Amino acid sequence: MLYVLSFVYIIISENLIFVFLALELSIITSYLLIWYFGYGDRRRVGLLYFIWAQIGSILFLIGVAMSGTYLAAVFKAAGTASLMVLVGLLVKMGTAGVHFWLPYAHAEAPTPPSALLSPVHAGLMAYWLWRLRDGAGWPLETLYLYGLTAAVYGTSLVFRESVNMALADSTIANMGLLVAAAAVQKPELSYLATAVLFVGHAFAKAAGFMLAGIYIVRLHTDLDQLKWDTWVLALGVLSFVTLSDVFGINLLGRAMVAVGVSQALAAILLIATLSSTALYSFYLLHKIYKGGQAEVPTDGGMYLSALAAAAAPFIILMAVFAI
Repeated sequence: MLYVLSFVYIIISENLIFVFLALELSIITSYLLIWYFGYGDRRRVGLLYFIWAQIGSILFLIGVAMSGTYLAAVFKAAGTASLMVLVGLLVKMGTAGVHFWLPYAHAEAPTPPSALLSPVHAGLMAYWLWRLRDGAGWPLETLYLYGLTAAVYGTSLVFRESVNMALADSTIANMGLLVAAAAVQKPELSYLATAVLFVGHAFAKAAGFMLAGIYIVRLHTDLDQLKWDTWVLALGVLSFVTLSDVFGINLLGRAMVAVGVSQALAAILLIATLSSTALYSFYLLHKIYKGGQAEVPTDGGMYLSALAAAAAPFIILMAVFAI
């Protein structure tokens, strides 16, 4: 409950010192959840996560302190202060170059925190990228290109991992997209793109980690040795189709990010990002499908929450078009 509460204060706090305190609350609570309830080498991974998360938060705090402005509405920073705030946020997002902690922490965390840690906790930093970008004076075109490059790099990691780790690696790609969305030149369009991609990724990735959790808890195995029944296949299809951005609310977010393209290099990176994320999503779905069909013994309640999360991006898209 404290972990979820920290998300609220990360967003609603106007004083950036309070934002830092909310970040600390999120770090401590999620670290304890990984330490006590995670899978595999949870204590080593929990410590790795804690150190990197603290680095990001402390860099953010030092940058804010150096700027001398603590209210988000009047935030101004330049030079080293601006750079430290930016790097701190990128570390906490786990984008390419500062991502080393992310795949291990998200894959080893227990299922409920994984469903929050990967899409929500890391993704919330994109809000502060968008909120502080004008006051910090970050070069938006450079940040946009970096985001797309990070998305392509994160996608490349998916193909060398197990399915369970690949779900975490795909977060690196999606965080890159959120960086690009937060750097779109038009502020209103940038906000919409960031919000839409955040929501779509949050639901789809949560469903993916819930699917992994079903197998870990019920079959005591991971997704590389799974079998599927009708419910599992439906859950996998809904989750990975959304992550591929072929359909679902993420498709609108990608379209908004595409509007931000203003040069040939960005266009090439955007095409590479769109095609590679679709490729890795259907690659993961294929790995599930080729495991073969069998009955998966589990209660309906576990599937119900996962299917609700997987279906949400499609329901939201239909609601948008209905409006």
